[in-house]
Amino acid sequence: MSLKEKIENNIAVFFLGTIITGFLAGIGTYEAILEIAELEVVHENSVIKKDDSSIIINRFIEDLTNDDYKVKDDAKYAISKIGEPAIPLLIKALEEGNSELKKEAALLLGEFKAKSASKSLSNALDDNDQYVRGAAVTALGDIGDRNYIRQLCTALKDKEPLVRKRAAMALGKMKAKEAKDELLIALNDKDTDVISSAARAVGEIRISEAEEKLLDLMDHPNSSIKENSAYALGMIKAVSSVDKLIRALDDKDNRVRAEAADALGEIGDIDAIEPLEKATTDSDYWVRSKAKWSLRKIKGR
Repeated sequence: MSLKEKIENNIAVFFLGTIITGFLAGIGTYEAILEIAELEVVHENSVIKKDDSSIIINRFIEDLTNDDYKVKDDAKYAISKIGEPAIPLLIKALEEGNSELKKEAALLLGEFKAKSASKSLSNALDDNDQYVRGAAVTALGDIGDRNYIRQLCTALKDKEPLVRKRAAMALGKMKAKEAKDELLIALNDKDTDVISSAARAVGEIRISEAEEKLLDLMDHPNSSIKENSAYALGMIKAVSSVDKLIRALDDKDNRVRAEAADALGEIGDIDAIEPLEKATTDSDYWVRSKAKWSLRKIKGR
């Protein structure tokens, strides 16, 4: 067997070999010496055999709570490169770790789209720490397991805005039509970030029943709410919103102007042609780009 094959056939050796150049500064406490001939890794004076890669993974998991952000970031990178073998150990960390470890484990499980972690993530929605609950919500949205849509709907009623906001985002990402009623209620939330995320979600899901509320939100002083309401009105092709979207082309916030221009193209009303032509000279590149795209779409070329 070639040296390359020996390395690639061992997860711990292959992992360390592929990232060692850019990673040594970050692992600090990890005195890693590769014994290629014996396929062993010496780690903090412990000899790790090729069948004991879980020991290395657990060391990286432990560093997810390290106070040194460089070490922490490198541990995340390491686990992301290890991939599937890390999932069972991350689930254990989610179930048994401290709040910081639970949060980091949840987010990594979401990145892995680890469906096997869905139940544990659902359980974490009852955690006392809002950041753990928020991370669990985000992870469930990333995984997209539709068996847990109801639990995410419940998270829309969480006492903390951070969790409600992330629940709206997750449901939108999952295109969860089952969450229609809860998202319509969330458009009336007392927190602006939650309203904004809910508006985005109803657009992603195309909930036409939100049209009247979205029209009202186009007059909201918060730019993020106006931006995402414009997006949603475009997605549901709300002809009744054309006048407000045209007015939004003069909004002081370039993101609102850009989203309004895009929405007008989605709706396709010819009354928007002249205002969009004016928007092609906007000071912002994205507004000009969106306006040109919408004009081509409306004019059919």
